[in-house]
Order: sequence, then C-alpha cells, then structure tokens
Amino acid sequence: MLSHDNLTWITKALMDTQQEPKLTCGGQERSVSYLPLAHISEMIADIYLPILIGSTVYIAQPDTLKEKGSLRHTMKEAKPTFFFGVPRVWERMKTMVDEHVANSNNPIVKQCFRWGTKRDHPESGWQYAIAKITVFKQVQKKAGLHMCKHIFVGSAPMHQATFEFFKSLNISILELYGLTECSGLHSINFKSATQSKPKSCGKQLNGVETNIIKCGVDEHNCGEVLIRGRHVFMGYLGMEKETREAIDDDGWLHSGDIGYRDDVSKAFTYRCEIMQANIQDNFLYITGRIKELISVSTINPNPIENRIKTEIPFLSNVVVIGDNREFLTCLLTLKCTTNDDGETTDNLQPQVIKMFKKLDSHCRKVSEVCDTKDKAVFQEIADGIGRYNMESGARQVY
Repeated sequence: MLSHDNLTWITKALMDTQQEPKLTCGGQERSVSYLPLAHISEMIADIYLPILIGSTVYIAQPDTLKEKGSLRHTMKEAKPTFFFGVPRVWERMKTMVDEHVANSNNPIVKQCFRWGTKRDHPESGWQYAIAKITVFKQVQKKAGLHMCKHIFVGSAPMHQATFEFFKSLNISILELYGLTECSGLHSINFKSATQSKPKSCGKQLNGVETNIIKCGVDEHNCGEVLIRGRHVFMGYLGMEKETREAIDDDGWLHSGDIGYRDDVSKAFTYRCEIMQANIQDNFLYITGRIKELISVSTINPNPIENRIKTEIPFLSNVVVIGDNREFLTCLLTLKCTTNDDGETTDNLQPQVIKMFKKLDSHCRKVSEVCDTKDKAVFQEIADGIGRYNMESGARQVY
C-alpha cells in the first residue's frame, strides 16, 4: 500500500535532488509513456512528475514492446527530454543498431561505427570525432534521444556491455535504484561528473536514509540494503506478518537486495547491527538478492553470472546453481531473436552469427549448435569460463 503522501513526496524529492541539466516547470519537458501505468516507475515518471512540472506525455501504442513495435516511431515524434527505459528496451535498441549497421551498404558508416565503439578507443581522438558526427548523432536522432537531458534505466539489472555500447555512441544511460515498497526510487545517478559513477545506482535522494547490515556475504563489504524515509510504503494489504518482516521496529525497510557503498571507511559490525556512517557522498552498488544466495557457501551468483556474460558476449543469460552440490554449475542460453509476441525463436541474432563466423562456425540456429555440439562454439564457451576461473582463482566466498 502506497499513500498519496508517499508518491507526492518522492516526486518532490526527485526534483529537489536533481542536478544540471535540470528538468524545468512550464511545459518545455516531454516524456513517453509505454509501460503499464500500474508500474511504479511509470506512475512516477508519467503521472506524478508531469503533474508537478507541467510536462507533456506522449502515450505509446500497445505494440511498443513487441519485436517490431512502434516505440522508435513514438520516440522520434515525441523527442523526449527525459526517458526511463527498462533493460529490455535498451537491449532491443542495441540489437536494432547492430542490425542497421550490419545491413548498411555504406563502408564509411561501418568503419566509423567500428572506430567509435572500440572499448579502448579514446573519445578525444580524431576517429571518434568523425564517428560522432557521421554516425552517432544520426543514431541518437533515429532513436529519438537527441533532445534528452537525462536517460535512465532501472527495474532490473542491465548487462555492463549494454551500458558501454551506448556510452560509445555518446548516449549516457544513468542507473537508478528503488523498490515498489519505497515508491519506486531511492538512489539515482545524474549526468554531472560528481553525481554519477559507472556500475553504481547513484546517490540517495535528499531526505532519505540508507544502511547496510551483515547478511552472510563477506564480499566487498556487502550486506543487505536497508531503506528509511517518508517514501517507505504503509505495508502489504491484509498481510500484517509480511509487513512486520519487511519493516522493522526502527522503521527500516529490509530490501532483500545485497549491496555496498564505496566510501565507507568504518568496519562492519557483525550480524544485524546497523553500521553508522556518514553516507552523504556515497554511491550505492547493488550486487544481487539475498534469496539468490547459494547456500552451499553463501556465494552470491550475480557477479559470477555477469562476468561470464562479459567473457562470452553471445550468451543472453547465465544462471549459476549450487545448492546442495559439491561444485557450482551454470546454465547458459544463446542470444536469439524474438517474434512479435516477445517469445524467443530458434534463430540466432545477427551479431551472434557474425561472432560465430569468426570462430569458423556456420550455425545460424540454436538447435544447430545443440544438435551438432558445434566444437568451435563449445570451445569458446569453455575458454570463457576458464578465463573467469583463472581470474577469480575459483575461490570460495564465505
């Protein structure tokens, strides 16, 4: 249950916390509504915030999130000045850009794209400058993002490679963090150099509190993230027991998320004693969920999964399992296309087929890889996992 005060307060807190370039009142701002309005992020971004600042909201068509949906057309028409995208939207945009460049008959476009998206390429170099003029500005316009002051992602983790891809296109996607139980928002990054850090969920909003408690994970000072403030919900309707489990006697909301802050110098107190520290300038990082911890040795699988996906870029999902097992195992899926209903197909994504060709594999379907046990693909997967094991030392985390 969220009160009217919860929602109006969090909207005002967002405006009070924001950094340059700021959203302004008076009708100049524009946004695109495409998620269900029952979604807390959509409710704040496209109902309460527009009411507060008097902005214009463009309503997307029902087919927006389908494989060939109309979101990009709505974006080009609306030219939003701020935009919130769930990871699925950004992954789809990335796929569209990759396919557009791959299908282009213009060798200059392809070369400029390769120049600009090299991870080790300096952004001040002349090659990047040419790519920015000839390709990246056009990509921003085609995506409808060229007028955006702030571009956000939230609601679920997004792969770091996707952040880096859009960053190389001169599109900075800023991560935020929140739960429905805290009115959808608790910490946020802004464009300012002092107000954003890669891989972080930003700084807490003005007027809220954050604490970390020990929860069995001794990894980079990680613990459960606790939240307190006027944005914390009233409770679960008709579920008093669950409400008491979520909000303790001191008013702290137990998020169930594992995280840490980067500038905390004081040592953790053990078990569930709350660590007191000045966190005014701290950035919050979320690394996983308590319920996802592998009980064999309290291992957090999320960093492992993310690292394997980085090592093997043609994987769409990695799920590490280990409960009641002597060793960890992972389930892997390949990146494939989806149909108009958002269901996965047997066809591999174009960029995956391109990667496979470099491995001397001619597979174009997931079934072909599995049925033939393609040696090149299987070896690349084994090598990627091997690189992770070497880097981590395959050590246990207690």
